[in-house]
Amino acid sequence: MEANDGRMATMNISLPEALRRFVESRATQRYGSVSEYIRDLVREDERRALAEKADAASVHGLENGQFDRAAVKDAIEGIRRARGEVAARGATMSRDEIRSAINHGRR
Repeated sequence: MEANDGRMATMNISLPEALRRFVESRATQRYGSVSEYIRDLVREDERRALAEKADAASVHGLENGQFDRAAVKDAIEGIRRARGEVAARGATMSRDEIRSAINHGRR
């Protein structure tokens, strides 16, 4: 995840007509625009990817016996805090900010 510097970029996507209608319908039901809807979907996917990565790292450590219970507990708390901060900020945290939040949870 890169730091959000406020600049926006444009992407064009192609959708089948039925899917385009679905997206537009969902966007008008809950969002101000299709762009807001798509950004929200991507942010949610980004949060899931971060959680999956953290979970995979935990499992790897457990499988290789490279952990101690206190370190695992601290890492889990750091991950929870990072997830909360990411969700609160709309997934606009940089990698360094996420690492900092995880390390803060270990203290």
